[in-house]
Amino acid sequence: MKNVVTTYFKNEFKHFKDLNYDCRRLVTANFAYSFVFLILPIIANFFIFKEYEGLEQTQVIKYVVAYFVGYFTIIPVGFIINGFLLRHFQVSRLYIFGMLAEIFVIIPLSFLHIRGMAQLFCIGGIMGISR
Repeated sequence: MKNVVTTYFKNEFKHFKDLNYDCRRLVTANFAYSFVFLILPIIANFFIFKEYEGLEQTQVIKYVVAYFVGYFTIIPVGFIINGFLLRHFQVSRLYIFGMLAEIFVIIPLSFLHIRGMAQLFCIGGIMGISR
C-alpha cells in the first residue's frame, strides 16, 4: 500500500513539474485557497462556540446558523460584485483580496467578542462576499 501511494504522489509531482510556470502558480494558489477554505469555517465555529460557552447547545447552534446563513445567502451578491469588479481590476488582485478578506473575518470573531445574531450574520456575509 505504501509503495502505491508513494508512486501516485511521485507521478503527480512529475506531472506538476511538466506544467509551465504560470500553470504551476495557478495550481499552487488554488491549493492554498482550498486549504484556507477548509480551515476557516472550523476556526469560525471554534470562536463562536467559545464566545457562547455558557449557553445551552441549542442556543449556540442558533448563533452558528446565523453566521453560516449570512455566509451562504450573500455568496450570490459576491458573485455579482465580483463580476462588476472584474471590469475594473485584474483577476489576480481580486483573488488576493478575496483570500485576505476571508482571513481577516476571523479577527472580529476572535478579538471583538461578537454577541449578537445580526453581527454574526454580517460577518458571515463579509466572508460570503469574499468567496
